[in-house]
Amino acid sequence: MKELKQQDFAAFRSSLESDRQSIESLRVMIIVSIILTAILFSLTYIVVFDYSTFPNKEIIREYHLWITAGITFFSLIFSFSSISRKYQRLQYLLTIIISQNLFGWIFFMAALLSIGRLPEVDESKVINLAVMLITSGIVVLLLTLLRLLILLHRGAFRIDSNKVESRSKWESLINSKKPIILVGSVGLALIIISVLNSIDINYIQEIFIFVISSLIFLAMQFVLPEQLVILYCKIKFKSFNYSKSGTLFPYNSSFKSRKKKKGLNP
Repeated sequence: MKELKQQDFAAFRSSLESDRQSIESLRVMIIVSIILTAILFSLTYIVVFDYSTFPNKEIIREYHLWITAGITFFSLIFSFSSISRKYQRLQYLLTIIISQNLFGWIFFMAALLSIGRLPEVDESKVINLAVMLITSGIVVLLLTLLRLLILLHRGAFRIDSNKVESRSKWESLINSKKPIILVGSVGLALIIISVLNSIDINYIQEIFIFVISSLIFLAMQFVLPEQLVILYCKIKFKSFNYSKSGTLFPYNSSFKSRKKKKGLNP
């Protein structure tokens, strides 16, 4: 990554230019996430928690509660505009943690707790499904990250590249990751087949929650590498940050003194 220059990441700047990930947009997202996290956390650990054979579920719930409470505490701090503007890189890091907890870990637990409610699924089967789901997530994450790094070194996201000129960043990223989507789909298909072969199809609600939650969990591993790349750009390049007035710094802007401005804060 060190040999890559600012122009190699040009395509990732479009979400900042369109204000989809501006300081104010992320601040609003953080505020909304506080409510949404409380709702999904309650649904997961109340609605599908009872009668599940998921091992050590009480201990996991307790630790997850404290972690979520900590995330919520920092979310409340960064809900203030002055804090978000002053620590915009920390704000973006927080949004990554929020999204991965909200749509990653909570849905991961929802999938396993729901499938653990089925009579045919004992603790050993839940553990096997958890290992399969985690393995699929790691494979999707690593393949996505590897593919992204290869494309960066090939110059696929430079401002003068054909991909940037001919289509939007999202279209480019999705098309470039079709092999990873295929791997993730195959992994999920194998998990679903394993589940369907050992349960009564009458438990359609639990199966539905398991499938949807697993898909959302894998999708979050799919987008995590891009989130990390944008965070890297915000740390390294001034043009991926906003001024005090809320406007994006011009392209090719540079920090006046990198020695004094190291870290996550601009």
